[in-house]
Amino acid sequence: MKKYIFLDVDGVLNGNHSVDESDLYPFYLTNLKFLLNKTNAKIVLSSAWRNFFHKENDKLVANFPNKRGDLLLKELSKLNLEIFDTTKLGYSSTIRGEEIKEWLDINAPKNYKYIILDDDNDMLEEQLNNFIQTKFDGLSINDEGLNDKILKKSIIKLNY
Repeated sequence: MKKYIFLDVDGVLNGNHSVDESDLYPFYLTNLKFLLNKTNAKIVLSSAWRNFFHKENDKLVANFPNKRGDLLLKELSKLNLEIFDTTKLGYSSTIRGEEIKEWLDINAPKNYKYIILDDDNDMLEEQLNNFIQTKFDGLSINDEGLNDKILKKSIIKLNY
């Protein structure tokens, strides 16, 4: 069975207690790697960060060197991780859940599981069981982003 993680960046891979909003917090990246290893899921970037990329020969390429898109690819590459796909590039609806539904309708096989990791809650009602809300503004670094509690929930949703 195919498994997908619809991944937001701000509020999942960083948070208010990260050094800078554009920094990716190593602890959250390590948790992402653990999640992917435990579930064999693929990353579908649903974050607004997807618009920092374009595709060349079906490969995701950062629009500008040493900017956010390039930073994300480099940090994921250090952990031998890659982005499988994105929701529609250069496009943004007012409801992220609609973008995710469109991707699933077009790309997902008959049998699949997915989760949505996002600090915003603009998902469709039919997606709420697959939605795991994170926080950008938590009480501490351990209360934000892809922390251990969110990691455990994610593994359970994808594997059981």
